Amino acid sequence: MSEGKGVILEKALRIQMLGGFAIYYGGEAVALKKVGGSKSIRLLQMLLLSLPGGIFKSEIMDNLYGWNEKADMENRNKNLNNLIYRLKNN
Repeated sequence: MSEGKGVILEKALRIQMLGGFAIYYGGEAVALKKVGGSKSIRLLQMLLLSLPGGIFKSEIMDNLYGWNEKADMENRNKNLNNLIYRLKNN
């Protein structure tokens, strides 16, 4: 937070979803390249658009990976967990 003339100003988080996806914090663009690619961005967008009710994990996996065979479910789950880990830690 910064102070100006006795007023405490908080840095605002602004997310642009139309006309290109971008995140700004305190007026500065947040670099999204470190996150891990387009699937990470798509995951973040899905989570933001699903507020406040949330989204089922199976729906996220279908949207990100597209296949529905039972044999692929374990791989999709691992891939999604890795994607979430990268998103949280970058």
